[in-house]
Amino acid sequence: MSTQGLAVRLASESDWIDAIVNASQLERSVVEETLRRYGVRAQATVPRARKVTFTSISFAGIKEENTGSTPFRFDWNGLDTGLWAVMSDVNLRGKSSVLNVLKAALQGDFPSDIKPDVWRWLSSVEVDLRIDQIDYRIAVAKQSGDQSASTGSAKLTRRSDANWTVLYDGGLSGLKGHVENLFMEELGFSKIYAVNDAGTPYEHSWPVIASALTIGGNAEAKALFGELLVDGLPLRLLQLFIGMPWVSTLTAITAAKKILAPSSKPLDSPLTVFRNRLEEVEREILAIQEKSSSVAERTALRRRMSELDSKLADKQIEVTAARNALQDLIEHRDRTEGEWATQARLVQELKDEKYAGYVFRSLRPEHCPACAADFRVHAAPLADSNCLLCKSELHPTEEDVSDDRLTEAEHDLEGISSARKIAACEVKSASMGLRELEKTRDALASELEGVQAVLGEKSDDSELRFAELDATARELRALLGSPDPDDTTKSKEEQDRRVLTAAEKETRALIDGLQAEILKDVSDAIKRLSTAFGVRNLTQATLNSQGHLKLLQGGADTSFSRLTKGERLRVKIAAALSAVEVARARGMGRHPGLLILDSPGAEEVVDTDFHEMLASVSRVAREMGGVQVFIGTIYRKELEGVVPNSHRRHAKGSDSLF
Repeated sequence: MSTQGLAVRLASESDWIDAIVNASQLERSVVEETLRRYGVRAQATVPRARKVTFTSISFAGIKEENTGSTPFRFDWNGLDTGLWAVMSDVNLRGKSSVLNVLKAALQGDFPSDIKPDVWRWLSSVEVDLRIDQIDYRIAVAKQSGDQSASTGSAKLTRRSDANWTVLYDGGLSGLKGHVENLFMEELGFSKIYAVNDAGTPYEHSWPVIASALTIGGNAEAKALFGELLVDGLPLRLLQLFIGMPWVSTLTAITAAKKILAPSSKPLDSPLTVFRNRLEEVEREILAIQEKSSSVAERTALRRRMSELDSKLADKQIEVTAARNALQDLIEHRDRTEGEWATQARLVQELKDEKYAGYVFRSLRPEHCPACAADFRVHAAPLADSNCLLCKSELHPTEEDVSDDRLTEAEHDLEGISSARKIAACEVKSASMGLRELEKTRDALASELEGVQAVLGEKSDDSELRFAELDATARELRALLGSPDPDDTTKSKEEQDRRVLTAAEKETRALIDGLQAEILKDVSDAIKRLSTAFGVRNLTQATLNSQGHLKLLQGGADTSFSRLTKGERLRVKIAAALSAVEVARARGMGRHPGLLILDSPGAEEVVDTDFHEMLASVSRVAREMGGVQVFIGTIYRKELEGVVPNSHRRHAKGSDSLF
């Protein structure tokens, strides 16, 4: 897979705007204002991939069967990357239910595809997952025997060191929006904007993206990626997972041009639909605020909680760094203190030696120490340089030598003393800085605890509705930008068209060459994997720029939608793995590395290629690394050697998984 010339095509935002200015022949300020007003933003950088990995799943409840009621619990811990399987010897033993719980958690949408009877039985669900190195938990609680989703509660939390920070705590209906925002923000995905034939804008978000991570065994859907064919979603999802730069920019430009396109119904402005919707939303927000003054306050508190959580994490990093720096300074100070004490002792010893020598050399005895007789009258005259007692010559130069050593030692002591004072000052300053940081951190933690305590109080549904409306209003305001009194005039519309047309042309020029290379890589990978998965006589696969997969099978031209159900399933799995493979090989993609395959052997159960398909899935996942694949299937001996025992949950005989 070649990446030559990639750096050339990844133009900067400034270069992109310059090209639009030249093509439209308009002022730079006009171009920038128009792009801002329509919500068109440059996405020139190659996005970074972030992995999503389930780490555990558990649920419990009371099963209601004809034979009576039985409590049950299902726990599956220690999940990580690789191939994982839920299997049973016969059908209807809970395989799809386990996978449907994972899918519901992935979208924050309960009960979603969970069967009504299983949902009625459940009393608790807890799913742990990891996004990169950050752990999250989605917990659902309800009364067993209650089939309604309106009475259940949900909690979304994030691990911070040893503690769990609450991101959402409320009704089941509000969980979906918070999970959607979490994944879109953490994975760095942009919403996919579209406009219908009437000029009404709408958007596709996390539910559509997450649908491309799950593949069911019925293979009814004819979309290569995801479940929908509208709005070119299969190609958009592929572009999103591959991580092609400028794609979200081109999508926004295309949506803006559709808004500007002439309509059979006269519009006062190309942005009228946005403004009308914003007015409706703001009226409903005002009505909720008038009814409940606490709604806006709690929404503001949730924003403050998120802000405090981020600040607290950053401040803890600063505290840890400051504490480590202080420890280094203390160790340096202690070493300096030891050096100072050693040098001070040396100076004192030299002083004592000097003074002792001086005293002894100054002695001039006049009497005999034995009889006290004055022996000077008997002694011969001696020079001052000789001892009166032993007559040996005295050496006055010893005192000079001692003075030199003492002077040098005292000079060294002065230097060490200065270093000692500096080290003490540095420790004091660092200690004060650490105390200030800890004080700030504790204040943030205290404020966060207070906010969480307030938010922990039960809230009504109006708060959830207010949060949804507030988010919608902010999105609409971002799309509208600053109001312009002249934007309804014909000249203004023409100016907008010039800018958007030039922007589309320049952006496509940046994308087309790179997209052609990537689509070829994906096409080759789809052909290779589909053949390995048992699609017969496939000699060519071509994924075009419209997202259509053209095939040459047995010498005949065909397409993905015209394949049999079993073939579509295999090609769909191959396409999903191809997107991950190409993205990882190019180092550009944003595929989260998660796939859920429900009953891939349900089509053509006796197909002898089933083992090869699973073996290939396992091999591809292992070779690519960082990929987690869940599969639900009837047990067959071909699974031995493909799925390790530690990666299985197997209901044997007539037993159920839960």
